[in-house]
Amino acid sequence: MKKTLTTFLILTLSFSIIFAQQINVYGLFYEQTGEFSGNNQLVVLDNTTGDMTSLGIISGLSAVAVGSSTFDQFNNRYIFWGISDSYQQKIYHLDIAGALIANSVPFENTPPGELEYDLQYDKVYGFGNSRLQEVDIFSGATTTVGTYGAIQVYPIGSSTFDSNNSHYIIVGVNSSGLMTLYTIDVNTGAIVYSPDLDSLSNIGVTALHFDVQNNTLYGLYRDIAASETYWVSFNQETGDVTYISLVPELSTSNSGIVVGSSTYSQNAQSMIFIGVVNGQKQLFTLDALTGAITQAVPFDNQVIELEINNTSFANSFYNKLSNTASVNVKSIRIAPNPATNFLTVDLPNNQSIELIDASGKLIRIFENHQGRLNISTLSSGAYWLVAKDGNTVFKSLFVKE
Repeated sequence: MKKTLTTFLILTLSFSIIFAQQINVYGLFYEQTGEFSGNNQLVVLDNTTGDMTSLGIISGLSAVAVGSSTFDQFNNRYIFWGISDSYQQKIYHLDIAGALIANSVPFENTPPGELEYDLQYDKVYGFGNSRLQEVDIFSGATTTVGTYGAIQVYPIGSSTFDSNNSHYIIVGVNSSGLMTLYTIDVNTGAIVYSPDLDSLSNIGVTALHFDVQNNTLYGLYRDIAASETYWVSFNQETGDVTYISLVPELSTSNSGIVVGSSTYSQNAQSMIFIGVVNGQKQLFTLDALTGAITQAVPFDNQVIELEINNTSFANSFYNKLSNTASVNVKSIRIAPNPATNFLTVDLPNNQSIELIDASGKLIRIFENHQGRLNISTLSSGAYWLVAKDGNTVFKSLFVKE
């Protein structure tokens, strides 16, 4: 494996810091409310200040699988898998555009982890039990892309997706203890490249991210013996590593990256992650082109699974004209409210309507309703009605008596 060192002028670092931009980052925050109690919330972070705003509590969520999140750029949904209060393994998807409505799909077996999103074709893929699967987040249905017995062990947060070429990329540890960089074509299931990197005892590879603008695979590369961490680029075919820059903040024995905490802005070509420096957590922004840390702010909150909404970038970059408009949120006109047996709804095109209870559970979908919904069998309580028409989300809350 060939290693190349790339150097940059100090002036480049200075300008990177001056022109750092604000990026909104989504994550999961655990708020402890008692000695043995608390709640999980979806939050949005400002990478320049570390300020955190809660978007709502995720009802019924007990635990989160680390390294399991992604962001559905087409439906504006934050996705992860976790365990409910009733000990069910589920894939959760949280509606960012309309409201924090948490839908979840139960799995009898463990859902695939290392979820990744295809920005060009709007599909979700996950890896687990040596299988790569395409995942329908709404039904829970999975389609096996391929089975790979050699990839039985992999570091958490070691996957990414090349949306230009429809390639799922993951670092796995083979039977000889070597870390191997696997590139899998999701259309054929074939392993396109699989070069060995180095022994697991010598290196650590985390925070893989694929930049679609310059067609480059980036990541953090840890020299374990020297306690040094570099921002590098990888040649997927040969395994060659190009050292872009030492990351001093992560290059001491008491420093590192919080597992599952990194995400990537395609527009800003920057990685945002939570790091630990001498025992203190900070929210970092790293310029992918130079490896320079452009933002570093104190951050003590219990936040994991960072994700960025790259929708606007993906629509423009891949010329997806059908989805270029911003999402608008409007109310559904309903009557009566409260209601007992029937609801009259006013929608422009008789769209299908999702009926969601107060906990976020999808109860049913009304199709071809012609503006009249039969709610006579519902239990008393509050419910959401949610519908979509292009880039407009319609939603309203009603009470069933």
